[in-house]
Parts: sequence; structure tokens; C-alpha cells
Amino acid sequence: MTKHLKISLFLLPLIIHSSSQAQVALAPSVTDGYLPADSEAVCEIPFFPEISDELEGPFEGALINDFTLYDVEGTAYTASEILEDGKPMMLISSSYSCFVYRWQIDKINMLQSVFGDFINIYVVNTVEAHPTDPSPYFNAVNIGAANYAEEILISQPLTYGERKDIVATMQTTHPVNVPVLLDTPCNDWWLNFGTNPNCAFFINPDGTVYDAQEWFDRYPDKMSNTIFSYFGEEPPVEEDSIPNGVFYLVDYEEDCIQDDPGMTIITSVDLANTATADSYLEILRLSEDLPSGWASSICTDVCYPPDVEVANMYLYEGTASYFSYYFYTDEYPGEGEVELLVKNVYTPANFYTVTLKACTSDGSVTAIEDIDADRLIVAPNPASNAFQIFAGDGWQQNTMLEMYDLNGQRVMLQPNLNLNGGYANVNVDQLPAGMYMLRLSDEMHSTTECIQIL
Repeated sequence: MTKHLKISLFLLPLIIHSSSQAQVALAPSVTDGYLPADSEAVCEIPFFPEISDELEGPFEGALINDFTLYDVEGTAYTASEILEDGKPMMLISSSYSCFVYRWQIDKINMLQSVFGDFINIYVVNTVEAHPTDPSPYFNAVNIGAANYAEEILISQPLTYGERKDIVATMQTTHPVNVPVLLDTPCNDWWLNFGTNPNCAFFINPDGTVYDAQEWFDRYPDKMSNTIFSYFGEEPPVEEDSIPNGVFYLVDYEEDCIQDDPGMTIITSVDLANTATADSYLEILRLSEDLPSGWASSICTDVCYPPDVEVANMYLYEGTASYFSYYFYTDEYPGEGEVELLVKNVYTPANFYTVTLKACTSDGSVTAIEDIDADRLIVAPNPASNAFQIFAGDGWQQNTMLEMYDLNGQRVMLQPNLNLNGGYANVNVDQLPAGMYMLRLSDEMHSTTECIQIL
């Protein structure tokens, strides 16, 4: 759901003395400048915890690196040339599967409508944040309820051409009225301007950063205020601008969530805001009791490093959302728990305390061997009445196939799957249409895959 914008649409009483200027001298370019072939492979993408949502790109006052990126039509955009017209430039990172970005498209279009004559605004498409394969921000599959609801179920592109196809689809279903630039196959812009999935930069005409936002227009940052400030104007006063709406704890799993030693155990806390104002929440880790070989993370839009004790979350009025908590277990059986305080920053009496638990079984202490997801092939996908899986060699005779719906309910169990040469046929003609998670496991292996039943 796209948040209704409440920003005042006052036209700026500006007198802009913008004229062309000599070529702007930026820091060395982070791209090679060539137009990639559609067949060029996307380079290996780093995963959490090597990346995080902390702003890692140029900070305020820094001179940006030059770059040349292309849109889906092959038109080149070079930063130093764009700045020659004497206007500031805004860069916003994005991906189609990033629902946070999609929720901001109306704001971007509004900024273009109001300020587009005075500012050059661009969206840069980078790695997919919530693909159907493991997310770089979570190091696990984390598709998100919003993507299921909108049926935005895409895998991480493997080639530049696949990235172009995703952007073309995105512009059809969720059009943004500014140029969308594609990052290079080796993700050079993303790696040099911050790996945050939806960061933003407002850049002076001389190439220095005027404002750097870890998340585009996320409270308390407001890009329109940045623009007014840049042009020496007082931002318009907005009514009901303090996000103090009351939120509710909807549900969470109180029992200990079980899995095998060595697995990442994920639990979620569902929240809702039925008020007429947004909510700004703080998630605070009060206590943690984990085995010595375990670690854990608070996960909102991304997973924070294990040493981060506090995270914030914005909950729009009239919407429901959730945050997750990840337990990273080791190869030995154990139990861990964490106590969290979820509180409304601007309504102190509105808070909840939750205790989340994770357990690994008391079976063999032999480490679980994770099967490479590329080895589990499901075809056709989507499927109608049946599909075939190929899981490779090495599975035990007691291999178990399970399928779960989006509510976490197991809807199919085959306890002794016959993997003949690594292949098996699965009949699903009794299952209703929808998205499911398929899990294959034995005493030594475990892997999952997403499948759509038509």
C-alpha cells in the first residue's frame, strides 16, 4: 500500500540564477563508462554482515565520485556532465523488490512535479533487496509480506539484460517520473555510494554532498525540507507531522521455535497501526541469553549487525507490518532467548515487551550441511498440477519434503521422498493456488525454495 502524502504543495517563491558552468571536477569515476551487453553477467554480490543499511557512501561535504550509468534505452548519464547546467542533483537508490522504495514513489513523483525545474532527480536501480533467493541484506530468503501481496516475486538478476527487464517491468507497474539508471553489472555505484537499499543524496552543483540520507525521506529526514533549506526558504509547517499514532502488538510466537543446529532461526513480531497518525517506533534489546557460539540480530527493513541494540521502525497510519529477529545458531544443540521492548517514541505509554525464543534439537551434534540453493531446481515454477525437483546427490533415504503456506502452516508432508538420481516428482493438484515454501531435509542436509501453484 502506498502511503498518502501529506506534504504541502506550495510552489517555491524562488528566483533561480541557474546557468551552465564549466565541466565539474569530481573525484575519479567509479564506472568504466561503457554500455554493458545484455549477456554480461552480474558480479558476485556481498552478503550481510559484509554489508548493512548504515550509510557508507559519500557523507555531507564530501566530493562525489563521477560515474556513467545507462537507462533501459541505452542513454548515458554522466554525473559531471549533469552538473554542468548549474542545478543540484538528487540520487535515490532503489530496487523493484524493495517495498520501502515502492512506498516512496509518490513522494519522488511529487518532488519531480514541484521541484523538477530546479533539480535533476534520478533513481539508481541496484541489487534486489528482497528477491526469491537469499537477500544480501539478510543472508537468507526474506521476500516480505508486501511483495507477496503485490506478487512481486523475482530472483536476483544474473545478467545486465535481466536487470534491464526488471526495471522495464518496474516502470510499467510502479512508474516513477524521473530517469531510472541501471547500476553496472559489478554494482560499482552501489558499492561506492552506500549499499543501503534506499539511500539518497542531494548534491551541490560543485559535486559536494549537501545532504546524505541513510533512508530516502525517512523520518526524521525530509527531502523537501532539505530542498527548501538549500534554496534559503523556510519549510512550510505541516499539520499532524509528529508520528505519535498508537500502535498495537498483533501477534508473535511465544513458544520456542525449533530447528536443526547450525540453522538461522527467524521469528517475527506483527504490529498494526489503526490510528489516524503514523507511528515512530523504537525496538530495544533489553536482555539476551544465548549459547556462546550463537549471535542474533534485529531485522526491520534490513538486518542490523549483532552488536546493534536499538533499531527504529516507521509504521504508517492504517497499516500493518512486522519486524523479524534472527538467531544465528552453531552446530551444537542449544536454547536462546531475547527480551525486546517495542515502544512508541512520541507516545511513551504505548509500548510492549516480548520474549522470543529459539531452540535447536538434542539430536546428533554433527554439523548440518547446507545445500547450495542453486542445486535445488524446481520446474516448472509456477506449476499447476505437478512439478519436478532436482536436488543433486548425497541425500539420505529418509529425505523429507515439506510445503508451507504463507501463514507458516504445513500443507504437505512426504516423509520418505524417493530421490531417484536426485530427481523426484511432486503432485500438488490438491493444493489451492498461491505461494508456498518447499523444504527438503534429511539428517545431514536442509534447503528451501519458493514455488507458485497456479
